[in-house]
Amino acid sequence: MSRRSSRAGFCVKCGTWRDQLQRDHIVPKHIARRLGWLKEQTDAPGNIQLLCANCHEDKTRVEVAAANAGRVVSAETRTKLSAVQLGLKHSEATRAKMRRPHRSPPPRTAEHRANIAASRRANGKTWTVASREKARASHLGVPYSFARRVRAFIKRQEQGDKLWLEM
Repeated sequence: MSRRSSRAGFCVKCGTWRDQLQRDHIVPKHIARRLGWLKEQTDAPGNIQLLCANCHEDKTRVEVAAANAGRVVSAETRTKLSAVQLGLKHSEATRAKMRRPHRSPPPRTAEHRANIAASRRANGKTWTVASREKARASHLGVPYSFARRVRAFIKRQEQGDKLWLEM
């Protein structure tokens, strides 16, 4: 059953009539997991109540605040979170820390390429244009789509700027 219920009715918490009510777990799922409850117990009808969107949001906000109470957050993290909430951009130094270095695969040796070709021949596989291009792109450490664009550009140069793309 989804979080939203198509049932209209009175909110259990505030008593207001709503056309749409949301399912809410009386004992939150994360607490039920810590208590060792099974999924059947967590989602049992006795642990479900129908709340309006406003009450559900208020209850969730209180639960999240209680779950995070006493959590130690460094001053740096607090500053970053505040900046994100205000819509400010990260400093260049922070962005540099967040960037992951690109790791290209090691170049294949001639012996490695020969082993791949031998195994393909032994399995009865032949090189199609696409499989050859994929292998070439992998060897160069570039995406296959980029290798196709480069190949198309070279073909256009060879054909005198005729738009020709080999598929």
